[in-house]
Order: sequence, then structure tokens, then C-alpha cells
Amino acid sequence: MNEGELTAMQRTRLIITGSPFSEPHFKHEGEDVVRWLTGGTRPDAWVTFHPVEDGRVEVRCANCQMVLGYLPGDLEKEETVRVVGEIRLAGHTHEPLGGFPPRSQCV
Repeated sequence: MNEGELTAMQRTRLIITGSPFSEPHFKHEGEDVVRWLTGGTRPDAWVTFHPVEDGRVEVRCANCQMVLGYLPGDLEKEETVRVVGEIRLAGHTHEPLGGFPPRSQCV
């Protein structure tokens, strides 16, 4: 089968995985996944999540790895919202190193 005989989905899989029949796997969990805390008028924060032994989730700056706060392990809504708000208002404005557009280019 040559590339001209592939469906659009198969061509996409070929580009992403190297095989027209392989399923792509995107990393969406783990300590090296950068999360963008954004929305509303509060400052943005680019962070990574790191589980700690007591069940909480340590939130670090994606750039300098400074600890910015701790989320509850059960992600209880009110406490999570409070902590995320504190992190965003803390004034820690590092953007991640490379691979992400600058804040001024984000819509």
C-alpha cells in the first residue's frame, strides 16, 4: 500500500506514529506534563503536578520547579479552587522553557 492509497486517518497516523495502523499515544499524565492554569482575569501559571506521600499533589513552577502549593489528593472542589486561585495570585509568572508560545501569542 503506498501513501496515495491511505485514508486521511491513516496518513495522520503515519505522520504521528510512523505506521498507518498504529494508535497514537499522547502523554497526558505524569510529572513532566506541563499544565496551564488560566482563565478569567487572574494571572496565568504554568505548572507540573507531583504526588507526595501524604496523598496531596505538590504544584511546582514548570520552569524553575519552585513549589507553589499543594492540592488535596481527592481534588475536593472548594479546596482545589482556593489553592489554584492562590497559586495564580502569588505573582510567580515564569513561563515554561521552550515548546510553549509566549503569553502574548495565546488567545
